[in-house]
Amino acid sequence: MAITTLGQQMSEPERRRRRRPAVSCTVCRKRKIRCNREHPCNNCTRSRDAVCIYEDFPPLRQRPNTEEPAASDGQTSPGSTGKTSSIISSAATAPHETGTPSSTNIPIDTLMIEGPPMTSDRSQDISSAPLTLELPDPAQCRQDFFGEPRMFGRTVFHKSRQFGQSHWMNGVSMFGGILHLIESRMRKEPTVIPAGMRRCKALAKVIKSARMPVWPTPLSDDLLSRDVVEHLIDNYLRTIESVYRIIHIPTFRKHVEALWTPPQGGRRDTAFMVQLKLILAIGATYDETFGLRTSAMRWVYEAQTWLNTPNSKIRLNVQSLQINVLLIVARELVDVCGDLTWISAGELYRRAIYMGLNRDHPSPVGSTVFATEMRRRLWNTVLEICLQASMASGGPVLVSTDDFDTKPPSNLDDVQLEEKSPAVKPENVYTQVSTAIALRKSLAVRLAVVKFLNDLRVNGRYEHVLQLDGEMRTAYKTLTRTLQNMLSSSSSDGSGRPGPNTFELMTTDLMMNRYLLTVHIPFFEQSMHEATYAYTRKVVLESSLKVWYVAYRSSSEQVGAGASGVTANLNVNTPSPGPGYGFYPVYRSGLFQASCLVAAELCAQLEEQDGVGMGFTPLRPDLLPVVQEAKTWGYHGMQIGETNIKGYVFSCLIAAQVDALMRGMDKDDIPKFLLQSAEEAMRESIAVLEEQAGVGNRNTNTNTNANGNGNGDGRDLTSSLDVSTMGFEALDESAFMAPDGMFDFGDTGTMEWGFNNNNVNDDDEFLADVSFW
Repeated sequence: MAITTLGQQMSEPERRRRRRPAVSCTVCRKRKIRCNREHPCNNCTRSRDAVCIYEDFPPLRQRPNTEEPAASDGQTSPGSTGKTSSIISSAATAPHETGTPSSTNIPIDTLMIEGPPMTSDRSQDISSAPLTLELPDPAQCRQDFFGEPRMFGRTVFHKSRQFGQSHWMNGVSMFGGILHLIESRMRKEPTVIPAGMRRCKALAKVIKSARMPVWPTPLSDDLLSRDVVEHLIDNYLRTIESVYRIIHIPTFRKHVEALWTPPQGGRRDTAFMVQLKLILAIGATYDETFGLRTSAMRWVYEAQTWLNTPNSKIRLNVQSLQINVLLIVARELVDVCGDLTWISAGELYRRAIYMGLNRDHPSPVGSTVFATEMRRRLWNTVLEICLQASMASGGPVLVSTDDFDTKPPSNLDDVQLEEKSPAVKPENVYTQVSTAIALRKSLAVRLAVVKFLNDLRVNGRYEHVLQLDGEMRTAYKTLTRTLQNMLSSSSSDGSGRPGPNTFELMTTDLMMNRYLLTVHIPFFEQSMHEATYAYTRKVVLESSLKVWYVAYRSSSEQVGAGASGVTANLNVNTPSPGPGYGFYPVYRSGLFQASCLVAAELCAQLEEQDGVGMGFTPLRPDLLPVVQEAKTWGYHGMQIGETNIKGYVFSCLIAAQVDALMRGMDKDDIPKFLLQSAEEAMRESIAVLEEQAGVGNRNTNTNTNANGNGNGDGRDLTSSLDVSTMGFEALDESAFMAPDGMFDFGDTGTMEWGFNNNNVNDDDEFLADVSFW
């Protein structure tokens, strides 16, 4: 009886296998389903898989037979497919061929893609064989050699910028198929979209040029009326200052009171005026219509001019550091290059370290409780700004816990800082710094999440995601209990002491859910069709709904659910800042991202159900309202001064896609339906922008380059919309599609997916709208 070796058993099936050219994409071959061989194919389009790849197999070369005939039994057949099993088979047969020790002594780790290279001569032969030509770059692998789930890198380069995993764009890119459908339809059917985009661009230039002050903008002593100033200060104190401690409130109040008496020297303190105007600019955003937008922009420009003086040494003090922090917050809320605050946050971080705020000396000479606590509060706020800026921009956080030993702020009210030896209050007793202290406890895990997402080595495993998820939930639970205990304590002792206000509760809830949501997004697209990531799909949907419900309350009121965490226990007597514009852009990018992810889940459920397209198909009652409210939210943004229509148009396209699936519309009719929705949204947007610009249908000429092609005569502002069959790329700088397209999402903000203007003030005029406040 012949003895069959292990190498023969493994190689015989390979000899019998017939090698035919692969005509299906890799996804369809993996799932063993029929592929229509288009690019992208029908299955990848339906499953919103962004990676539809057709592998081009080169002709396999016959490996020269340099071994002894006795060793040929264990060799791999020339018809091997290059799968991982073939490589393992070749590695296992190598000892039989070369006479080295048994393959059972080879560590299993050496078979990993990223493992160290094998030292034997045979291993070099294997690595150079055609079998490995099918293996992708390890950095792009969704799984390792043995099916271990790993992150699929999605760092995006757009023009001169780089967006990492935490950037909101990574949660929206799965809707790229909608844009491809419209693109194909625009080439076949006349449409007003190209002319509409040019008109919107011209109107946006007129609106922005009317708002923008001259540069540089000298600081002036002009102030609004006392009642308005006090109102804006109150808006600031009960919103931003309640979460991110920046100033000492009693001292600030004294300086404000002194403003209303004529100064003896004839001029007010310059540094304090800069600080005050930034606070007024932030407070002005907490208005339903943001009526002081132009004034707020001028105040921000004045502060930026003051900080940009050449002699920077005179700015190395606590007050100048406070102005730096306020300027970053104001730029975010007022929309003055808010997408570049990550760069400013890095400068702020280094300035604080240069001033020694990262060191908590036990008893420095001449130190007081006031000085020590103010430095701790400012350092804590600097860390929060760096973390949130990295989260919003997708850039590396560049912060390490080894860089500082400064303790968290003590639980003291501002008036206690003026005492010589104040008594620190218990943790459950609310003070003006309690929310900042509670957030500081979760800093380490939030820092780990941002590092995991934005690390240049995008090779995180799914197990790491689950670990961070567990740590985030623990920190979230601790934060929730802390704030709830403060609410209970303030309402039960009868002392009338206030507890956390609505803004504090909503902001902390938004922040924690945003981190939970973002850490799972790299695997969300896979979770739509792979059961391995089912938990990710559940977490993304739940967190997206919570983010939307916190910022847009009407959905939770309709369905009677959704609000959770600290916001589920709001005290009706808790002072509230009111909605206003300032709360409207809270986590703007995260809010838009959440609505898109909810829509993606809704589309997936419609496609998965057997009754897709039937009007009576039951749907979750809490999903569809989010899709519709996203349109209202985008339209409201334009009404209060946003100049870019792309967020609203894209929300309308997503809603139209959901509507088409619910109707069971034929796939050939969907592009036309989407195009009609986009045209209708375009007309609505133009009407709003015309009202903002004061143009309407009047015959108006401006000095702005209104037609977008360098003529500068403004005639396009009053021209009608002409239909055309041009593609997106024909719109030049306003092109819709990649790499610089309308929905390329690389132009920054949620509602400001940038108009690339042709005038000389592009850098000054570009107002981004990604806010993490």
